[in-house]
Amino acid sequence: MFIDAVLSAEGREVIAVAVNGDQFPSLIRHIKPKIVYLSVTAFDASDELMGSLDNEDFFENPHAKKLIASWRFRDGQTCRAVLAAMQDSTIHGIIEATDWLKEFEEQAESLSSELQLLDKESEKQLEAEGQKKITIKVRQLMADPRFSASKV
Repeated sequence: MFIDAVLSAEGREVIAVAVNGDQFPSLIRHIKPKIVYLSVTAFDASDELMGSLDNEDFFENPHAKKLIASWRFRDGQTCRAVLAAMQDSTIHGIIEATDWLKEFEEQAESLSSELQLLDKESEKQLEAEGQKKITIKVRQLMADPRFSASKV
């Protein structure tokens, strides 16, 4: 049996192989492992979005809350499955996600990019406002006769 996969031993004592989903059942039939590990993840819109956002402050944004609300109907549904089997000191594994989870992740990534852009613009605006305040204070200070008077 031939499977197109990349072996990974980085930072591990055991070699790991990521297998395509359509090949995993054939692999299981071929290697006949004693145990196949299965882990499923239930979707939670808040948790998934929190994992996608770089800044926790973004989570309070109305757009983030709107995205969460629009995906709440999927809460509790299985969105990701991880299967693994060990054979001859090699872990064979697969991670499969639903199509709608991929759609959610794309929307979350898009939102994160937009919020980062808005955050940068907001920072620039605050910096410009701060600079204006400093400029006004400098002008007031320079116009004050006590500032330009001779030293005593």
